[in-house]
Amino acid sequence: MGKWNLNRNLLVAFLGLALPAVSLASVPSGQRLSLGQGVTSPANTNFVNYRGGWTAQNPVGAIFQENWRFTGQFSTNGDNNFGGELGYGNGTFGLAGGYQQADCDNCDGRAALAAAFTPTSSVGLGFRFMEDLYGLGLLFNPGQGWRFGLVAELDDRGPSSSDQVTLLGAGFGYFAGAWSFVLDASHRLVSSSQATDERILLTPGLSLRADFLELSLNYNVVVNDSSSNSSSDKFWFGIGFSGSSYHVGLYMDYEQELAANLSFYF
Repeated sequence: MGKWNLNRNLLVAFLGLALPAVSLASVPSGQRLSLGQGVTSPANTNFVNYRGGWTAQNPVGAIFQENWRFTGQFSTNGDNNFGGELGYGNGTFGLAGGYQQADCDNCDGRAALAAAFTPTSSVGLGFRFMEDLYGLGLLFNPGQGWRFGLVAELDDRGPSSSDQVTLLGAGFGYFAGAWSFVLDASHRLVSSSQATDERILLTPGLSLRADFLELSLNYNVVVNDSSSNSSSDKFWFGIGFSGSSYHVGLYMDYEQELAANLSFYF
């Protein structure tokens, strides 16, 4: 028994010395690096402009902005795209605006606005507005641990004036000190007699954090696709570098082929 106690004490002492060197970061209620489709875990660096799936990210992300936040964005997929977001969030209320402009002839810019608040400590409610595109988001248990999110959007930008597309998203996830896991899904309902879409976009995602570094690994897969077209199935990756007042996010095959964000918190 004495030998066991000695070995246990040595192990505790070793962990006490080793763990501070690893210094696993505790996850804030919001996440800086994109994860899944953003239904359950909207990234507080790009939730206004970037779409993680067929729906936009959950607008409840506005409450997670860590006070004032500004983000500059660049993405490319042949054509370059530039954007920016500015917002404020204090954990119970948030407001953010964003603007994107593609570097191409006759391409119009896109402006969007998101607002959110917490009617109770266990529920977040958010709204997103863009020209002919209106969104609503709910997030249950927005702190650490298990979380459940819902997003609904109405898109009036169909091929004809009578077309409307309803976009629905749902997801759940678990958020711990050094890692997060989500499973998000989105679906499109087309109110047109000439079109049907039974497909569902499913995205499991995992993020890991240690010190200033964060990694995000995600897989987009289309299910219930009668055409057996798997061109939308793909992995996408993110890597983030953080300080107390800044964040750099780099992405491959997310939003576009390549994307980069630079955020400042103040």
